[in-house]
Amino acid sequence: MAQAMRNNVHRVQWDRLAPAVRAQIAQAMALAMRRQAGKIRLQRGVQNANGTGWGLAHIEARHGREIRSAGFESVAAFVADAVRHVD
Repeated sequence: MAQAMRNNVHRVQWDRLAPAVRAQIAQAMALAMRRQAGKIRLQRGVQNANGTGWGLAHIEARHGREIRSAGFESVAAFVADAVRHVD
C-alpha cells in the first residue's frame, strides 16, 4: 500500500488562490490510508481554552513555534509540505 501512495502523490492538487490549504486524496492513497477519497482542506478552525480544537488555529496554538523553528514560513506551509510528501 505504501507504494500505491508514492505512485499517487502527484495527484494532490493545490488551489494556490484559496486562503486555506486544499488537496485531493486519490483513490489509491485513500485505500493505503484507510480513508475516503476526495477533496480535503485545512480550515481555519478554532483553539479552545482547554487545549482542544481543530484546524489551522489549533495547529498554530499547539505547534506553531515548533513548525517555524523547523524552517517553515507558516503552519499552512508546513501542512502543504506534509501532504505533498506523504511517503
